[in-house]
Amino acid sequence: MPAETMSPETMSPETMPTEPPDDVSTPPHGTAAPVLRGLADQGFATAPFLAPEAVEELRAVVGSLALEEDHGFFASSNDLDGPTAREIGERVLAAVGPALAEVLPDHEPFLASFLTKGRGAGSSISFHQDLTYTDERRHRTTLVWVPLCDVDARNGAMAVVPGSHRWTDGCRPGGPLPLPTEAHQEALAERSVVVPLRAGEALLYDAGLVHGSGPNPTDSPRPAVGVALAPRGAELVHVHRDEDGGLTAWSVDADFYTLQSLWSRPEGYPRRPPWASACSEDDLRRALERTRVPAPSTATRRVLVDPSADEELRHCGVAVVDLPGVLDVADELLDFYAAEHGLEGQGFEPDLVNPDLGYRERVSDRIAAALDAMVGDLFVDHEPFLRLFLAKWPGPQSDLYLHRDWMYVDERRWGHTFVVWIPLCDVDLTNGPLQVLRGSHLIDDSPRGTDLNAPWLNHHDVVVPRLETVTATLGHAVVMDNALVHSSLPNGSEGLRLVAAVGMRPSGAPLVHFLRADDETAWRFDVDDSFLMTITPQDLMGAPPDLPVVERLAAGQRFWSPDELLGALGEPVPAAPAPVRPAPDAADVRAVPTDQPTATSWWRRLRRRIGVG
Repeated sequence: MPAETMSPETMSPETMPTEPPDDVSTPPHGTAAPVLRGLADQGFATAPFLAPEAVEELRAVVGSLALEEDHGFFASSNDLDGPTAREIGERVLAAVGPALAEVLPDHEPFLASFLTKGRGAGSSISFHQDLTYTDERRHRTTLVWVPLCDVDARNGAMAVVPGSHRWTDGCRPGGPLPLPTEAHQEALAERSVVVPLRAGEALLYDAGLVHGSGPNPTDSPRPAVGVALAPRGAELVHVHRDEDGGLTAWSVDADFYTLQSLWSRPEGYPRRPPWASACSEDDLRRALERTRVPAPSTATRRVLVDPSADEELRHCGVAVVDLPGVLDVADELLDFYAAEHGLEGQGFEPDLVNPDLGYRERVSDRIAAALDAMVGDLFVDHEPFLRLFLAKWPGPQSDLYLHRDWMYVDERRWGHTFVVWIPLCDVDLTNGPLQVLRGSHLIDDSPRGTDLNAPWLNHHDVVVPRLETVTATLGHAVVMDNALVHSSLPNGSEGLRLVAAVGMRPSGAPLVHFLRADDETAWRFDVDDSFLMTITPQDLMGAPPDLPVVERLAAGQRFWSPDELLGALGEPVPAAPAPVRPAPDAADVRAVPTDQPTATSWWRRLRRRIGVG
């Protein structure tokens, strides 16, 4: 799907530098951790941005331009005369200035524009990267794109290629010659994801990110605003490709971007030496060869209602969310578990391995009655398909190995499924918290199922240093992509750590199960909800289900060397505010108020109630 920028439809050159040197500024940092992480890791992030009143104010300004409703792609910074474009940009900044200061502190805008597509317009913008606006060895430029109506793939939402801001370190000049992205449109489209947004939400992206947008064939115009920002005090530059293929650079100011053409040599500005050659088609080709074509993922659709949590889930594969309704039902669920299961057990015991099918059905019904409604309210267009308890009994043998969950739907078509992990007591470092490999849900789309395991999980020297520990208090839940690599620590407390888990799938997605048939072949079975209620993993390891095989596919799993896995995962994220809550030191574990149930207090109370011990 094609692309979009604040310049003409062919606007935007080549690519961008990799990580800046250690002695210069890092990528843009916002007040919200998801913005920082998204920009640094994937080159883009989304965030709540404008209040409805500001959206209406900007829509009124668009209306004052008296554009034909079926106009093509219009960028006020390019399609109006210079003084008018600057005036319009000032009106945009007056409306969005407070939000910019909140999301990107210590940054200054230097260009603002309306970016609109008329109704029914075939105004696709091909994939491209924006110009180089700063010396990217020292400073990164961030673009903020804010639709003034709800957008998705149907009306020209932005499409981005995650991680492409780090593909090359060349300059992206204005001037003649085709953009290096033009030769790779099909490959870029295969690696792109559409970013749906509600009116007033923002897509923030690095200037080097490959992006574009499709047409707007709907009956309504698609207005948006765009703002470019640089770190405060950063030198603005313009790099121009000369007729002979060489590069010339100038130090410019904000007026240049509205009063002069971005495709011409600047007039009246001092020259400065370019610091790198221009990005080339070959640079992008090599980057594309290193980059897999992703399966449909959470980035193609909104999963969670809360935009910040949705952003965390999209980039990290996990998000901790508020679920206060659990406070009203946790005691009842603990009592139910004690009555149905009893308070004797060992190790890690998920209900999925319990052979008592009647017990599993009663558990599913009870969790559905207690939690389905509140869990459903977290999601957009998803439905529950699995409900069970995850018990972690006290003792050193209760840890859970590194793994990825089964592929419960055909992710090639439907995208991913999720588990909502709902602790029924505070989960801290002492009683068996989750550990996750952030971002690992994006790096391997091989089938997951019975005897289909990723061999790269054995590279412990790469994986283990990157694991992050997730703690969660009662009244919260952990939403996790089923493709995410995760494990859990042993329960070193005196009490049972009980979690209720609810699986969520895209609404209408049929369930499947993948199973290795032999060294080279996997089978896909189409199953229904009862399948997960009547089988156990140990049954499936012994024999395939008595169902027709609907697809035979290669069973091969992705084989990565440690260096290849390191490249896919990137460096460990430094300590910073994060959606994945880092484990505290043992001495820093939060003291639980006396009126707050804990695993140990529940354990003792329940054992007294049912006469155990």
